[in-house]
Amino acid sequence: MTAQDSEAAFRQALLTSPGERQEVDYKAAEPFSNSTDFGLKLIKHILGMANTGGGSIVIGFDDDTLRPDPNLTKEVTATYDTTQLSAAVERITQGTQPIRLVVFKEVHPETQMIHPIVHVRGFERTPFVCRSTKGGANSKRPILEQGKVYIRRPGAATSELHSLADWEELLSRMTSGNSVESKDATTLFDEFRAEQWHRAGTRNRFEPGYGFIETAHMLTRPGMPRWSHRDLQKAIVTSGLHPGSNLVAKQGGVEICVGWPGSRLEREYRYLDRAGSYYSLATFTEDYEQPSFNSSMGHPDSMLWLDFAIQRIVETLLNSVRLYEALGVGPDESYLLSIRHGGLRARSLYASSLRNSLYFHVVHRRTSQEDAHLWQREVTQDFIKSQYMELTGEIADSLFALFDFAEVPKEVVTGIVTNFVSRWYSL
Repeated sequence: MTAQDSEAAFRQALLTSPGERQEVDYKAAEPFSNSTDFGLKLIKHILGMANTGGGSIVIGFDDDTLRPDPNLTKEVTATYDTTQLSAAVERITQGTQPIRLVVFKEVHPETQMIHPIVHVRGFERTPFVCRSTKGGANSKRPILEQGKVYIRRPGAATSELHSLADWEELLSRMTSGNSVESKDATTLFDEFRAEQWHRAGTRNRFEPGYGFIETAHMLTRPGMPRWSHRDLQKAIVTSGLHPGSNLVAKQGGVEICVGWPGSRLEREYRYLDRAGSYYSLATFTEDYEQPSFNSSMGHPDSMLWLDFAIQRIVETLLNSVRLYEALGVGPDESYLLSIRHGGLRARSLYASSLRNSLYFHVVHRRTSQEDAHLWQREVTQDFIKSQYMELTGEIADSLFALFDFAEVPKEVVTGIVTNFVSRWYSL
C-alpha cells in the first residue's frame, strides 16, 4: 500500500469508525462562517490542534451520537475551502505565521454524503497565539480571546493553556526536531533578505527595499513521512533545481544557496525539509541588472519586468512538479502551493528590454501602491501539468492588477510561457 493509499484509508476510517480523541474531533453539519458561534469554535479547535501536533476535524456528524448528520448537504460542504478557511484562521492570528491546513472532501461509503475533513498540521516554530477577541451573535462571552494560547487535551477538549505542565509540553514541541537547526524557513528567508540588503547598500547598487519572489510547496499528507538527506539531495539534482554543488545538509533538511559568477547579488535561497516541504526565495533580476533605462538601477522608478514575472510564475509551478516527481510523490497527491511577490510598492511595470516592444507600450509607467502580492492554492502535479498556462495567466493577472493593469493579453502570456517552457521543460 502506498502512502497515498494509506492516507485515503485513514480518512475513510474517520467516517466509518468515528471516535473523538485529542487529535480527532467531529462537528455537526453547519456551514462555515467566521462570524457565527460554530465558525469561531471551529477556528478555536484548529488553533488548539495546531498547537498540539496537529489533527483532523470531521464535519457532518451528530455531536452526541457520532452518527452522520442528515443535515449535511452539498451547500454546507461547499462552504469549506482550504484557502478561505486558512485566511479566516490567519485573520485571528493576524498572519504571524501561516496555518498549515487542508480541507479534504470525503464520500461516506454508506450514506454517500460528502464530508469535509479539515486536516491541521502542527506549528513549525512557535505556537499560534489568538490575537483577536471574537464572539458570535448567540454567545454571551467571547469564544476567542486575545492573548490566549489554545491546546487540545486528551479528553478531546480544546481549552486555553494555563498550567506549568501545559507550558512544559508546549516548550518540548518547540524544541523538537521540526526546526532547521532551531530556525525555520521564514527566519532563514529574513536573514537572506537582510544579507542582500547589506550587500546592496554597501556597494551602492540600489536603495534598500529590493523585490523578491518567495514560494512554498507544502505536502498535506498526514503523518509527515521523512526522507533521508541522501534522498533529498538526489531529488534536488534529478529535478534540475540545482546543478549538484553547494548543497548543505541541515538538521531538518537540505539548504541550497544558488549563485552565478560575476555578481554577489545574483543568488537564490532554497530549502527542502525532510517532510517534503520546499521553500525558495530569489531576488528580482531587475534589481541587480546592469544600469539601464529599464533596470531598477537605471530607471527613475524600480522596474518589475512583465515578461520575467510571467516566467518566474510558470517556473515556480513546474518546479514543484519536477521536485515531487523526483521524490516519488503521487501525481494526484495534494500539496499547498503559495507564491508571494514582495517589494512591489512604487515599482512600475515594464519590459526586460526595448526589443520586447510587444509589452512596452502596454505597461509603461504603471505603478503599484501595494508592497506584496500572495497567491495560494491546493494543487496536484497532474493539475499543474494540464493547467499551467491558465494558472500562470490567473496569477499574473492578479499580480498586475496591483499596477492598475486589468489583464495581460492572453496571446502575450501564451507566447512568453510557450517560449520559456520549450527551452527549459519537458512535460
